[in-house]
Amino acid sequence: MIEVNCPLCGSAERELLYRCADNLRVQVCSECSLQYLNPRLDEVAVQALYADQDYYSCWQLDREDAATSQLKARTAQLILKLMAERQPGRGHLLEVGCAVGFFLQEALLDNWEVSGVDLSEYAIGLARERLGQQARLHQGLLTANTFGSERFEAVVLLDLIEHVEQPIDFLKMVRQMIVPGGYLYLLTPDADSLSRRLMRGKWAHYKWEHLFYLGHQTTSHLLQAAGWQPESCAGFPKPISFDYIRAHYQTFPHFPFTQIFNLADWCLPQVLKKQVLKLPIGQMLVVAQNPE
Repeated sequence: MIEVNCPLCGSAERELLYRCADNLRVQVCSECSLQYLNPRLDEVAVQALYADQDYYSCWQLDREDAATSQLKARTAQLILKLMAERQPGRGHLLEVGCAVGFFLQEALLDNWEVSGVDLSEYAIGLARERLGQQARLHQGLLTANTFGSERFEAVVLLDLIEHVEQPIDFLKMVRQMIVPGGYLYLLTPDADSLSRRLMRGKWAHYKWEHLFYLGHQTTSHLLQAAGWQPESCAGFPKPISFDYIRAHYQTFPHFPFTQIFNLADWCLPQVLKKQVLKLPIGQMLVVAQNPE
């Protein structure tokens, strides 16, 4: 465990917001109002989480059944529709944190050229099986030299930025990899959401691998500090199923939600468990443009 200052403004001034399960402490910065974990896991411990195959299993990312594929496809299609409104000519897309390749698969069908990078050797192996030679994939941390001199029309970060230790430096690096006028699409937990306000310290997104939690104001601050021009920031109702939510609460127990979903699992018919619904679960989709 390590003690840290605010990852957005660097201030050491903070107040305890919540003490959550597993002794996880959410602080709020007194200067910029960013929510962040302190203390938090060190880099070695966090990377060990992603190296564990079970990390991807709990999200059903390693499953090929029709229900899981439908859920992931519908999420990707919603984001790709928004992207097409801004970039009808498509181009070359980079997904950072591509996991097993569900989004990249849908992007290929939508006529994007695609590349992806992920820390997990296990996840990249499954992505290569899924995408074959149609995608340029890299296993490891993203660096300025990962894709050489290649420049992208779009960069996609889905459930990724909250895992990054130095978000300003990271977004500055990403901006150097994108063409002038290119776009950043970012999906992340929304600290201003109704679900966060209602669930407080039991909010499902409070977990060890999420190092900080952006709201709309802190998102704008972060993007501008990294040289991006923010365009939009809005809640994102996400296609999910009962099975997906139950798997989450099995891996990240929260009383009484884990117990409720376990009980419901005995009662609900299979057809309802796999039904996909678009629900506000406390996430936002952010769009920003590279002005240079």
